[in-house]
Amino acid sequence: MLPEEKPKEKIEKRKLELQKQLDDLTVKISQGRQAIANMEATINGLQGAIQQCNWTLALYKEEKTK
Repeated sequence: MLPEEKPKEKIEKRKLELQKQLDDLTVKISQGRQAIANMEATINGLQGAIQQCNWTLALYKEEKTK
């Protein structure tokens, strides 16, 4: 049977557990921020593509009116 942990050892063990949780959450937040930045870049690209489509469609409308 293991000897019972002393209060100081329990606190140190708990501190390590809390530090691991903190580190894990920090990594997840960083990954989430990167994912959001990638999605924003995709949105910008899609908006540009839509604008190009609108411009091209406007050219077709101009041709029909000539």
